[in-house]
Amino acid sequence: SEELSIQINPTKWNTNWEKSSGTVMVKFWGEGYYQIDPDSVLMIGPDDPDGIAPTASNLTDDHLIVKFSKKEAISIIPDPKPGDKYVIRITDDPNGEGTFNFDYAIEIVGSKK
Repeated sequence: SEELSIQINPTKWNTNWEKSSGTVMVKFWGEGYYQIDPDSVLMIGPDDPDGIAPTASNLTDDHLIVKFSKKEAISIIPDPKPGDKYVIRITDDPNGEGTFNFDYAIEIVGSKK
């Protein structure tokens, strides 16, 4: 079987998301994806030890999609500026003792201030 993996969409986050009603989607697939409790998934930023919880999820025959509010997602990045790159963590335990811990690179885009 295939190892548990994730993909985040989009990977370019915009500074104007503070006003957005859209979502960031995290797709899980591979071994054990169907055993993940969507309510246990957290998105954690570089200086945000608590993270944010998902707003919705969808389980299918071959993957799980967990959705996070764009407005909340951009809030986990300290002072986001276009061109900055960050690593965010997708986990089920902010202490690193959960079933999964994925570090994922994202880039900030938007108009230069």
